[in-house]
Amino acid sequence: MFLLLLLTASCGQHSERAVTKKVALAIDTVMVDPGEDFIYMQDGASTVSPDGDFLYYFNRQDHTLNKIDLEQLQVVNKQPFEKEGPNGTGDMVYSIHMLDESRIYVNSSWTSGLFQLDGTRTAFFNLYTNDLQGGLLQGNERLLSHIVSPDQPEVFFALVSDGADDTVSLWKMDFGRGRVFRYDIDPERKFPKFAFHVPSISKDRIVGPHVSLSVQNGRLIISSNFTNQIALYEPEGDSLIFKNNLHRVVSPEKIGNYHKEYASVEELMLSYQKVAEEVNFLPPIWDKQKGRYYRFSYLVEFEREKAAHALWPEISRLNLSVSILDKNFDLLAEAPVPLSLTVVPQAFVRGGVIWLVQEIREEPAFIRVDVEIDEG
Repeated sequence: MFLLLLLTASCGQHSERAVTKKVALAIDTVMVDPGEDFIYMQDGASTVSPDGDFLYYFNRQDHTLNKIDLEQLQVVNKQPFEKEGPNGTGDMVYSIHMLDESRIYVNSSWTSGLFQLDGTRTAFFNLYTNDLQGGLLQGNERLLSHIVSPDQPEVFFALVSDGADDTVSLWKMDFGRGRVFRYDIDPERKFPKFAFHVPSISKDRIVGPHVSLSVQNGRLIISSNFTNQIALYEPEGDSLIFKNNLHRVVSPEKIGNYHKEYASVEELMLSYQKVAEEVNFLPPIWDKQKGRYYRFSYLVEFEREKAAHALWPEISRLNLSVSILDKNFDLLAEAPVPLSLTVVPQAFVRGGVIWLVQEIREEPAFIRVDVEIDEG
């Protein structure tokens, strides 16, 4: 383990002057005993048990749910899940969420289900049969992702893109009441600036901004990779509120001015590489013990040359930073994180410490980052 003390300038959204705070990062790495089978933890879906004792990792390669004891740092159970039939999850599992100690929510592309940890499905939601595919979705609208909140397991929140103008909106789908509501998550119309097209290939965008839905501390959070702005769904008023912060360590958003249409994918990727080299944000994660959120951002460094037939060069380094936010998403402090990573990390918080999912020498591992700030 090593300890790094940093001085950073941070200012909240309503501040008129920067406040310097000390940030201390204690970093160590621990390996996971996978047992008899190899598991590749950077290509799957994961969720932490409510008590923080276990990480449940869904391995897409063999369609199994792996239970990892975070105290003992070993895989203690590997449960096969079915793709089809009465206990089927669907072919591709995109995300999983723990609703309580015994139930897990599994999200496929158009279907979702509630499962016991032994793979038994107790509830199933098929968005095809709820008239989304041929009814509610109109024209060039496409479903991007969906999620449920633990306290409303029958209400779906979904991100929907419209290929006609490259916008993205939030939908709340209450199938029990037969109601669907739409919310504007991009009132300044920034999303379309990062949607790139090759008209000779398709009318649909080839690449675009990554927009995320997450539930942290019981709150539905909408975030994107190109700006620090987040939108929070407020159930009391059935509305959205937006939060921004002024950063000093990283830019608050991508600022490049790019063409929207390209003659080829190769030409498009030259611009998109420049987009990736600007600041990229990950969704916030909640620290229950310390009562604050963390949000990672990173800058990408690429190798100078790319392999033949590759769309872009390999990543040589991710320059990682972390922002510390209070429970109201106001910025408390920020600091660079001195790690040499080449893969964007999945992250969660356990016992007041951030855990980053990694693979080291082809073995599963966690990099743990303990963040302390001077509150004085």
